[in-house]
Amino acid sequence: MKKSILTFSIVIYSSLTFGQLKLDLSDSTTYIEGFETSFDVNYQDTFVNLDTNTSKAFETIVQFHKDNPTFLLELGVHQDHLGSETFNLKQSDARARRIIELLQKEYNVDISKFVVIGYGESKPIIEVEKIDKSRFENDKNLLQTVANLNRRLSLKILQN
Repeated sequence: MKKSILTFSIVIYSSLTFGQLKLDLSDSTTYIEGFETSFDVNYQDTFVNLDTNTSKAFETIVQFHKDNPTFLLELGVHQDHLGSETFNLKQSDARARRIIELLQKEYNVDISKFVVIGYGESKPIIEVEKIDKSRFENDKNLLQTVANLNRRLSLKILQN
């Protein structure tokens, strides 16, 4: 039986950090539609704190946009599971509007090339429901860690 091998390349903007993994692909020039990456962004309600992590995320997004001005990009705002589903959806929508406003005002970004979506808690990285509840009793920080991972800003290439 002949094995089929599917090969494809994911090319990321010159240097993006994923947790502890840092990828440097500055020599790459091919991008694929549908690629998505996430950033840590710190919030206080709908206010976006422009701290070091957030500023680095915005600078990376802005530079990627400047290097690829024809790309249509999606900025997705994701919430954790804390709070009601309705509240989280409204909160992510408000944060999404605030982020695009900041990118336009503070970084002079052409927002016509961005689609901004507040996903609420609908696209978690880790689904709390699938974690054994006894794990939360044994590790009090686990719930907050999961919430922090799920609360993020994503950048996705919709069209290049």
